[in-house]
Amino acid sequence: MSLLHRQVRVFWPDLTAGQKVLGVGYASPCLRAWPGLQMNPVSVVLPHYDGVKRGGAGLRDSMVHTLVGEAGVLPFQSESFDRVVLMHAFQTQRQAVRLLREAAQVLRDDGRMILIFPAALTGRSRLKHTPFARELAFSSYTIKRLLDLACLKAEHQEKMFFLPLTWECKNAHINFVSDIAGKMFVPGLGSLCVIEVVKNINAPLTLPLPVWQRRWRRYISHRPAFLRSFIR
Repeated sequence: MSLLHRQVRVFWPDLTAGQKVLGVGYASPCLRAWPGLQMNPVSVVLPHYDGVKRGGAGLRDSMVHTLVGEAGVLPFQSESFDRVVLMHAFQTQRQAVRLLREAAQVLRDDGRMILIFPAALTGRSRLKHTPFARELAFSSYTIKRLLDLACLKAEHQEKMFFLPLTWECKNAHINFVSDIAGKMFVPGLGSLCVIEVVKNINAPLTLPLPVWQRRWRRYISHRPAFLRSFIR
């Protein structure tokens, strides 16, 4: 976890005491990277997390205000937080889009968001015996598409844990050196993705099609291919 704390502090080194931080999924361990905050961070734990299923075991944290909520309805007003961290949060792609949109709703326009998830290429296999091994993994193309659907865009992206966790040394300095070497020589082969995201104010809003257009598209979709060009 010390490597992850170091990485998120690289993204947000200037986090001030008065800023409000929200964690979604099970982000409490990551939120401890900023112990000097004046207001304790808030963590919304989603119902699919194992600790919730065990009756709240392991959810108490003196440094983080924790509550249980749903992915599609975060119990906060719009633009309530300066920073949002999503970790152990994604189950399916549809749920991920819904959660990203809801997180963007409570994020201020000049705020920033961090997404933490396993990489699609051998990510979960290297993260055995951790909660990441049971989570949904995303490729670069997939996460970009999901961010586009949520009107978000990636600013920075890093990968971590280039060796299986069972091989990791207990010496924090050696782990840090191995992580730097992986980022230099094989930057695309990390097991864990850490992405900094902001709101895309230039993203086009998708509007529902009128009824007659939906019926017309459904009609021409059943026509033979050689007739579609004439119908259009």
